[in-house]
Amino acid sequence: MRKIFLASFAVVLASSVWMGSPLPAVAESARAFARKPENLRITKGPVVEWVGEKDAVIAWSTNVRASTALRYGTEKASLSHTAKAPWAESTHRIHLRDLTPSTTYYFIADSAQAQGSGSHAATGEGTITTVLAGHRGKQYPNGRP
Repeated sequence: MRKIFLASFAVVLASSVWMGSPLPAVAESARAFARKPENLRITKGPVVEWVGEKDAVIAWSTNVRASTALRYGTEKASLSHTAKAPWAESTHRIHLRDLTPSTTYYFIADSAQAQGSGSHAATGEGTITTVLAGHRGKQYPNGRP
C-alpha cells in the first residue's frame, strides 16, 4: 500500500513540477505518511485520584491513543483481577469497584494496541489501601503517585 502511494505521489509531483506548480501540501502529506509511528510510552502516572471504602480511581497518560487496562490484586505476586475501559485518547482512567474496605491492593497499569504501531507499555507496580468501613473516601485532585 505504501509503495503504491509513494509511486502515485512521485507521478503527481513530477507532473506538477513539469507544469510549473509544485504541490507543497502533497509533499508534506507524503512525508507524514512515510514517518514511522511512535512506540507507546507512559508519559505520566499512574496516579491515584480517589480511594474510598469499596472503590478507587487510577489514571495515567500515554503519548498516543491506546487501550486501557489495570491488573490488580491483594497479593504482589498475583494480580488476578483486570479492569478495562474503552479504548482511549492519551488519558486513561480506571474506576475500580467492589473492593474490600481497609485492604491494600497492588496494581500495574497497561496500555496496548497503540495507534499506528500496535506497541505496548506498562507502568511499575503501585499500591492503594482502601479506607476503613464507615469512613470518608480520599480525593487527590492532583493525583497521588
